[in-house]
Amino acid sequence: MAGSPVCPMILWFYNLFFLVSNRLYEGYSFSSIGKTVAVLDNYRGAQRWHICFNFVMLRMISFGIDYHWACSSQSSTVDWEKHNKSCEACQSGGDCYLKRQEKSLAMRSYSTEFYLSYLFYPPLYIAGPVISFNAFASQLELPQTNYSKLQIFLYGLRWIGCFILMELLTHFFHFNSLAVRLAKRTIQCLIDFAMI
Repeated sequence: MAGSPVCPMILWFYNLFFLVSNRLYEGYSFSSIGKTVAVLDNYRGAQRWHICFNFVMLRMISFGIDYHWACSSQSSTVDWEKHNKSCEACQSGGDCYLKRQEKSLAMRSYSTEFYLSYLFYPPLYIAGPVISFNAFASQLELPQTNYSKLQIFLYGLRWIGCFILMELLTHFFHFNSLAVRLAKRTIQCLIDFAMI
């Protein structure tokens, strides 16, 4: 079916159907599967899976569309000669994100192993960024060369510093309570103003 003109439409409708049903039913209960696993409904966890599933759904669509384009042998609409002249990463001998995203991979890259690693890659699983399957799989086969190890290490330190700062701020400054309190005060002021 991949490569046929109706494939993208079927792929989108299929995924949107499950996205809407996940939202309507707020996930699915184990009790609908059977009484023996119904006890698992009491252990839902801190994070609702059907919210994270939205990002997984986008990755499923990305894999399907990239596979469809690889099967249909559609050429990219990017003018590569013009792009190579203006892109610094491509001029230095590396591949930029656009090139990794737009160029179809070998058919062996569209395997179950790559698909599952793309769906459940931990940094992408919860909050993204949502990258195309072609870009993800090309980085598995050929790691990036745009950033040195020192730059990656410094980025990691900056990320850890930001994470610690976020934890400290949310621990010592109760932003949610301030927002709720200010919202209630604003609503009260609007009600008072409306009475006048």
